[in-house]
Amino acid sequence: MTTYKRIFCQEYNFSFFKPRKAQCPLCVRYDGATTEQKGTLQSTYEEHKQREADANNSKMCNKKRASADSSFVTVTFDLQSVLQIPWSDVPPMYYSRKLCGYNLTICEGAPPNNAYCFTWTEVNGARGSLEIGTCLYLYLKALPEHVKEVSLFSDTCGGQNRNQNVLIMIYYFIHHESSNIAVIGQKFLESGHSMMECNSMHSAIEKQKRNLSVYTMNDWINIFKMSRTKRGKKKNDQYKVKELKFPDFIDFKKLSQDILKNRTRNTLGDRVNWLKVKRFRIEKASQSLVKYSYTHSGDYLDINIHGKGRPSKLPLLKKAYSAMLPISEKKYNDLQKLCTNEVIPIEYHAWYSSLPTSTSVRDKKPEPSIDSGSETEED
Repeated sequence: MTTYKRIFCQEYNFSFFKPRKAQCPLCVRYDGATTEQKGTLQSTYEEHKQREADANNSKMCNKKRASADSSFVTVTFDLQSVLQIPWSDVPPMYYSRKLCGYNLTICEGAPPNNAYCFTWTEVNGARGSLEIGTCLYLYLKALPEHVKEVSLFSDTCGGQNRNQNVLIMIYYFIHHESSNIAVIGQKFLESGHSMMECNSMHSAIEKQKRNLSVYTMNDWINIFKMSRTKRGKKKNDQYKVKELKFPDFIDFKKLSQDILKNRTRNTLGDRVNWLKVKRFRIEKASQSLVKYSYTHSGDYLDINIHGKGRPSKLPLLKKAYSAMLPISEKKYNDLQKLCTNEVIPIEYHAWYSSLPTSTSVRDKKPEPSIDSGSETEED
């Protein structure tokens, strides 16, 4: 080890490259390819970079429009990496299973760039399209009456953002809930290049978390609120936080099954490739149609979601969960051991003891959001 450090760290001054952000697999592959390999990849790479430019240009144009037109709102949204409860620098906590917390961030593109955190724990909900759809639904419902059009930007994660459940949520909102919003567009950035304004919220939260201990979701909520005031913002400009419990989540999967009778063919009879869709558009004036496009410019194609039948009356929304979701017994035991050893302060023991458990639940490693490189569609 000493010889290695002397030769590689001192004589040659080599070090491992640490990327500042997630790298695009296609771009990394192209940059590291030989001249012959680049010739093979050239066409795919150029199309990829053009889609990136088109997506970023669309987002920039929407931000400029939102700044000049108060009736138009554009936002970016993304699910933060899994939050851990409890969390501290105490060594026994590092090796213990912990409760998972989730935080969907939404950031408006026009000044004053209002920002929102919709947060919950794994005993109240999962981290799929039902939860994402519910958060967006609550955000849309809270928009002021003068807003007439909304544009939603996200990455292409199929299990969370680009799927029929979130799309049907938007359709339902437009045609059942909204009396003022006439158009909602959902747009997706290019895979591997989906850096958004809401991602800066994640960085601010992680920075604020340093040297702090977390024992409940309330601790995370306080961190969310402090993350913006630390940067010279006024108190009214803090991240607006809403904690969700299991009764708050809506079963948009059931709603999708009731409403969406056709998802495979457009009105021209061509097959719809959901994994290549770059934008959807739903208009109040079109009762049965969902517009979609494989690019960020040009004309839309139409899907008649009711198929050949007549539009049916929109059903009532149903709750996604009737009770709290259990955690595994192994995770529960780890948390109880932290309580017994007083790694977790005694005032929180009762809450940890009340967590529901099940022998059928298995722990999984925290999964990152999956971009379109390996995305799957949700049924």
